[in-house]
Amino acid sequence: GAAMITDLSEPAEVTGLIERIEAEHGALDVVLNNAARCEAGGFLSAPHADIAAHAQVNLIAPMSLVHQVVPRMLERGRGAVVTMSSISSEISVRHLTNYVASKAGLTAFMLNMHRELRGTPVQTLLVVLGAVATEMNDRGLEDPVISAFASRAGKLGYLAPEWVAAQTLDALERDRHTLVLPRAAWPMFGLRQLPNQLLDLALRGAGVS
Repeated sequence: GAAMITDLSEPAEVTGLIERIEAEHGALDVVLNNAARCEAGGFLSAPHADIAAHAQVNLIAPMSLVHQVVPRMLERGRGAVVTMSSISSEISVRHLTNYVASKAGLTAFMLNMHRELRGTPVQTLLVVLGAVATEMNDRGLEDPVISAFASRAGKLGYLAPEWVAAQTLDALERDRHTLVLPRAAWPMFGLRQLPNQLLDLALRGAGVS
């Protein structure tokens, strides 16, 4: 593999990134939006710059990359976009306001991209994750509110990154468009999606879904 180091918090570096990658390394078959920013703490006491930083890395950068790469994939007649979101966007955890808001937007964006790309050769996969055993998660536990929440919700356990990767690959190969891990968290996500599912049913066959 080849690395092209990019600071996703800098809009200028995100603009044209797909074109630069493909010019140097060839066509992309899969784009995985996995980078994220998560700073725990009270919203009102946080630096104002944190708002824009979370929105840029967690939401705007992935949207921009999808906007850049999908037309190329459609032209080639193949491709997949995989995006990692969070179950915390469904339950509004205190002291994660910027993270939760940006991930909620990311989830909604990918659900809509699935609708727009339905019937095309470009696959979308939204992965909604619980707590993963990473350094970012460890930093979050330094906040007392997040630590207390984690101890109450600890029955779900922490997900191993390698297991998440294997499950994501399996879902991609099975042509699924949504994956929730751990599976015990599915009701938290699924119940909130009922209005969307009803809308899809209502619009089926109307040429707009």
